[in-house]
Amino acid sequence: MIKQRIVGYIFLGLTVVILLSCLPGLIHGTSDFYIVRGFILQFSLFLGGIIAYPIWMEGAGERQFLRILDIIICCFGAQSVIEIAGFIAPPIANVIHLFQKEEVAEIGVGFRALALSGNPFFDLAAGFGLCYLLFFYRLITEYAGKISISQIALFTLLVIGTFFAGRTGFVGLLIAVIYYFIVMGQPLYRKFLQFLTIFLLIGLGGLSIYWVLPFEIQSLVTGTLLPFAFEFLYSYFDEGTLTTVSTDMLSEMYFTIDWQTFIFGDGKYINPDGSYYLYTDAGYMRNILFYGIFGTMVLFAYHLLFFNRPIRISLSELIARGKIGSYNDLLFWLLLLIYTLVLHYKGEVVGFLMITQVMLFWLSLAYCKVFLKRTV
Repeated sequence: MIKQRIVGYIFLGLTVVILLSCLPGLIHGTSDFYIVRGFILQFSLFLGGIIAYPIWMEGAGERQFLRILDIIICCFGAQSVIEIAGFIAPPIANVIHLFQKEEVAEIGVGFRALALSGNPFFDLAAGFGLCYLLFFYRLITEYAGKISISQIALFTLLVIGTFFAGRTGFVGLLIAVIYYFIVMGQPLYRKFLQFLTIFLLIGLGGLSIYWVLPFEIQSLVTGTLLPFAFEFLYSYFDEGTLTTVSTDMLSEMYFTIDWQTFIFGDGKYINPDGSYYLYTDAGYMRNILFYGIFGTMVLFAYHLLFFNRPIRISLSELIARGKIGSYNDLLFWLLLLIYTLVLHYKGEVVGFLMITQVMLFWLSLAYCKVFLKRTV
C-alpha cells in the first residue's frame, strides 16, 4: 500500500499543508492554529484508510474501484434510512442525538441532524452530492445504463437523504445528471426515457409512502421538509425569484479586502467567541483571509493531488486506445473536481472538508491500483 506513489504524494502534500497552516498564526502573531486540527484529523483518517484498505479489498482484484463505489453508496443509503427512521419515529431521533454535540442536536430539532455524522448539515450534504456522481458512474460502467428496481430504490433513498442533509447535495445531483447525458455508450433518447422513468417512479413511490404516513408526519413533510428542500421553488412562485435564505446570506459573505490581506492573509481563522473570522464561511474567502493568495494556491495544489494521477491515467488510456470507457472515466474525474470547486464557493471543501477528502482518497487510491493491476 505504501508503495503506491499517489499515497506518498498525498501524505507529503498534507504534511506540507499542516506546516503551512501553522505559519500564518506565527507570522501575524495571532497564534491561531485552529485549522491545523482538521488537517491532523484528516491525516489520521488517511492512516486508518491504508490499514483498512487491504481488508476491504480482499479478493476484489480489478473490481477494487467498483467495490469502493458500492461501499460509499451503501453507506449513504444507510444514512438515508437512519434519517427517515429518525424523522418518522422521535424516539429513534433521540437516540441519534445522543451521538451528536448538544448544539448540533438542538439545531436539528424537527427534520435535520438525523444522521450519524459529525456534521449532518453542509458536510453531509456535500457527501451526498458527490455520491450522486458515483451512483451514475456505477450505473453506466457496471450496469451499462440499465435501470432496475433496486437501483431506483437506492437512488430514491439518496434523494430523500439529501432532503434532510441540505440542498447543497442537489448541486452534485445536477452535475451527475449532466454527466449521465454526455457520457458515451447509449443513444440520447434512451437516456432521456430512462431518466424520466426514474423520476416518475420516484414521484409515484413518494406519493404512495406519503399517503400511508401518520397525519402529524404528513404535516411535517408538507409544512417543513418540502418548503426547506424546495425553498427556491416556493420563493419563485411566491416572489418571482429563484433565491433562498442561504443564497442571500452567501452573497454577503464575499466582500472587498485590502491588497495586503489578499497577498499575505490575516492569519485569523476564528474569533475569540468561536465564530468564523469576519463572520464568513465562504470557502474561497476564508482561505484568502487566513493564508493569503499564495497559501491558498498551495492548498489547492494539495487538493489536485487526488485528481492528478486518475486524470492522467484516463487521458493516456483515451489517447492510446480510444475507448469509450476511458472517455467516461476522464469526464467523471473532471466533473468530480468541478463539483468540489463549485461547492468551495459556499463552504470550505477544497483540501479541507473531511467527508469529501476521505471519499476522494479511497476513490483515487482504488482507481490507480486497478490501473496498475491491468498493466502488470
